[in-house]
Amino acid sequence: MVCFPGDSTTKPLCTRLFASGVCVKTISPNSSQISSVDWHVNGTTLLISYRGNNNTLLDMRMQRVLHRLRGHQNTCKNFIRAKFGPSSLVVGGSEDALVYLWDANSGAVVETLAGHDGVVYDAVWSPSQQMLASCGDEGTIRTWSTVPASA
Repeated sequence: MVCFPGDSTTKPLCTRLFASGVCVKTISPNSSQISSVDWHVNGTTLLISYRGNNNTLLDMRMQRVLHRLRGHQNTCKNFIRAKFGPSSLVVGGSEDALVYLWDANSGAVVETLAGHDGVVYDAVWSPSQQMLASCGDEGTIRTWSTVPASA
């Protein structure tokens, strides 16, 4: 339950975020440990990041794998995450010190970004700017411009 305080003219408002609080579905798609999940804005595609070189796009309606995103390095030592970006892009970290960008429609690596000195754990898109931020094992956060370089 979430409560919002009232003021001198209104009473506090309390509401449940989830009507039933009941789990609708449990998915156990792989024996590997899951490090993160992310919904695509289409509401039907789930991005699952596993420990052990596997980011998977899952169609939740059909319960089938759309793509396994490859190229990055992720042994079972680290919790490396991937997230949806704008349009059909997926961004994620890697143990090879690179940020990976994949095309969610094809599963292909579109680009890699170098700049960290160790494991890249996570990356996230700015919802309001053409920016990407990533964090690494060396204790830094790096920001990247996603504006294409002029020719």
